[in-house]
Amino acid sequence: GIARTFYGGRPEQYTQAFAFSDYRNTNGELLPYRIDVYIKSKLRQTYRVDSYQFGTEISSQAFTVRRGK
Repeated sequence: GIARTFYGGRPEQYTQAFAFSDYRNTNGELLPYRIDVYIKSKLRQTYRVDSYQFGTEISSQAFTVRRGK
């Protein structure tokens, strides 16, 4: 998993962590099919992956900054 601390050294400091599990062989790679999200050491959200796509073309517009009006 990975973890990141926000607002270090301040009263509102907290840590967000991601735990990866349920690894399966997919296209020759071991990939997680479950991702648990913890905030302040409490499970807040779970992602369950149904499938992965490889070699998918993505428009460069997907990476442009969008500004609200």
